[in-house]
Amino acid sequence: MEHRDDGECQCVGLRAMRSVESFEVFPEDSFRQNLSPIPSDLSERIRTTDLEMLRGITLRQSLRGAGSLWRKNPKELDVKHRAALFNKSLSVEDVDVFISHTWSCKGWSKVLSLLMQSGCDLALVCWFMGMLMAFLLWLTDVLPLPLQYVSQTTTFTASCPMGVWIVLFGILGTIMGLLLSPYRPGEQGDVCFIDAACIHQTDVELMHRGIRSIGGFLLVARELRILWSSTYLTRLWCVFELATYKRLNPHGKIVLAPLFLEKIVGLFYLGNVCGVFFYLLLRGSGAGASIVLPGILLCCSPYILTIHNLRGYYVQKHQLVSQFQNFDLESVECAEENDRLFVNAAIAELYGSNEALTSFVRGPLLRELLDPLCRTAIPQKYILFIITPVATMGLEFLLSLWTGGAPLDVLLLYFFSVVVVGSCVQWQALVYLVNLLCDHLAEPVSKLPAFDYLQTLLVFLIFLFYVAFGSLSCLWPYETNSWQHFSGNLAVHTLMLILMHWLQRRSVSHQLKLSDASVQEVPAQVAIS
Repeated sequence: MEHRDDGECQCVGLRAMRSVESFEVFPEDSFRQNLSPIPSDLSERIRTTDLEMLRGITLRQSLRGAGSLWRKNPKELDVKHRAALFNKSLSVEDVDVFISHTWSCKGWSKVLSLLMQSGCDLALVCWFMGMLMAFLLWLTDVLPLPLQYVSQTTTFTASCPMGVWIVLFGILGTIMGLLLSPYRPGEQGDVCFIDAACIHQTDVELMHRGIRSIGGFLLVARELRILWSSTYLTRLWCVFELATYKRLNPHGKIVLAPLFLEKIVGLFYLGNVCGVFFYLLLRGSGAGASIVLPGILLCCSPYILTIHNLRGYYVQKHQLVSQFQNFDLESVECAEENDRLFVNAAIAELYGSNEALTSFVRGPLLRELLDPLCRTAIPQKYILFIITPVATMGLEFLLSLWTGGAPLDVLLLYFFSVVVVGSCVQWQALVYLVNLLCDHLAEPVSKLPAFDYLQTLLVFLIFLFYVAFGSLSCLWPYETNSWQHFSGNLAVHTLMLILMHWLQRRSVSHQLKLSDASVQEVPAQVAIS
């Protein structure tokens, strides 16, 4: 949590924690003059929660209104809208999640991240429901079939009527499911502490009481969720929250949620959507099988932009690890030295010394946070989200074959070879492959911009080769009407998926070994006072 974007306002918050006296709204200088000195019982004060000020808001509620709560720093709003933020939260006895973040990063990236975290499951359900609706409308002849798909196999050759509705309804269902997930009925989900809504933004006395109780809020939170951005560990409040939670709530759960992860998923998904629509329109133009390979190469061309941006996001991943490995409390931004002394005093009581906290962040904490992040580079639910456009396109062609009167064996071969193996097995392996390549080739090998683009081109060419090879190999059993060919193709792509998993585990093991090398023993004097 970062109550203000600038260091000066953060420092005001720290001073407020030193005083328990109520006060009216003063000009800034007067406000500073009326602050109390640092109390000697700082540790106990950090543990103290003003229960009347403990408030919470569900994550879904915070994302309503297109995530307006997250999109703008409260200080950018007028007084009326800032005052209204407090009314979004309710008094609670404890909170499930304390969300720690900084206002220095783009608000839309936090909205995207939290929407994906909380609404991906509903998006997948709505994807299926969208396809089902299109199928029912097709059965009742409501939807036209303006395209023509030419099937050329050894046992079935025909021009089959085809639409775009399965793809279109599936994609729209996915997006609508994601956007409407904050409004779904039933259990409202985790109660969260979110600074903008749970600390009053206009009443200075209520703001003072809320800020003074942050340590207590952390103590009663079951989880600390870090919305990591590149500036997170440079913010005094963020460091204070992380340090306080880990020492006062040792059994609490810390979840590192880097904002770049959902951006990666979004880029994969957008690349698939563009490629699917291009290929669908190309094959639906009545062109024969000879257009398949050129069509694949052409429709994958937008992915070069996706891959270039993916490499940029993996640079952020490396920065994340580097920030923890090179963390230095003395380099954290703060406008005034007195406030830095105050934070150092708080951390000294919690950890024994500033050096002990630095050692802990660089070692055990890094290992604890990096382990789950590396082992699930892209969670399985996100993999399913990414491949939905490709699977939907396969079902569109399958429905066209059915409309054109294809025999059952042709339909079954197309379903298992193209939809199941091609869309699910092959593309899952492909996502892992691109993920690994962009991770290992994220940093430019030279300062010359040309080398940066050449690295992107290299990853793109490997991606293009695997897409072409995988697509043609999955079409082969269908075109030859051979279950024997299908068995061989299934074995090849299954082995490729296993290989990608193995390579990812190797990559994870390497990263964790590097992390372990940086782990140092926390000094023995570190203890909770």
